[in-house]
Amino acid sequence: MAEPVSPQPPTSSGDSDRRQRSGLVTLLFTDMVGSTALKQRLGDRASSAFFNQHHQIVRETLAQFASGQEIETAGDSFLITFGTPSDAVKFAVMLQSCLRNLSVEKNAGALDRIGIHVGEVVIGEDQTTAKPRDLYGIPIDVCARIMGLAAGGQILMSRFAFDTARPMLRGEELGDLQWLNHGPYQLKGIDEPIEVCEVRVAGNTTSPPTSNDKASRLSADGDLVLGWRPALKQLIPATRWKLSEKLGEGGFGEVWLGQHEVLKEKRVFKFCFHAERVRSLKRELTLFRILKEK
Repeated sequence: MAEPVSPQPPTSSGDSDRRQRSGLVTLLFTDMVGSTALKQRLGDRASSAFFNQHHQIVRETLAQFASGQEIETAGDSFLITFGTPSDAVKFAVMLQSCLRNLSVEKNAGALDRIGIHVGEVVIGEDQTTAKPRDLYGIPIDVCARIMGLAAGGQILMSRFAFDTARPMLRGEELGDLQWLNHGPYQLKGIDEPIEVCEVRVAGNTTSPPTSNDKASRLSADGDLVLGWRPALKQLIPATRWKLSEKLGEGGFGEVWLGQHEVLKEKRVFKFCFHAERVRSLKRELTLFRILKEK
């Protein structure tokens, strides 16, 4: 499992062939989990063949996206950019499906983790070299940190990518997608907390990201946000109510319309994410019950 390394800007400013500009891009990091164990189990020759197939699948999937561009490859890791978050998320879902099939076929037991983030970066371009583009900036580190929170087979992303891609991919033939928000994480070297979200195909089970040495979930002292978040077509935990439409949001959380899977009845649900505001929501619920009884 290779540790993704963010490109460093050139130290010399005298290179007249290079041009630098800034731009807003969607970044995607991939990295194989379990690659070291795979090498030990299969041996160098068989594992090398597996990695070649892995790289071929990544590039064949990427070729289906006009806005996608491979920036860096190191070991079994890729840094890729896309023009839109929806392209990045769609690519990630398609890629994970293909890689799962490859892992099962080869009995490899190794899956990729994927991180997605949107940010403005410095783009260094040089058409005279074999590698015409380099990226520099904090958003690359953020994307790598988000990927580092993921388990094998998991797709994590920052909140903006999540909110932008979710409505755009509605109706796409990507399977029954589940959209989850795991709340804020403090990433090493990053001043502001980042909300870490996830997309997965129904039936694929993953756990909320756990803290590591480069990212930690905020404690109750730091504006705790509950781990579960509502999303379109998602079942409310331990119920038969499926969310069908987001009605609004505020300082406490979000309001959604839900429909019962069996009874087909509709009901409005209010979700509170902030621990210190749960008490206010409970008071509101008590008042509602009193008024309803009267």
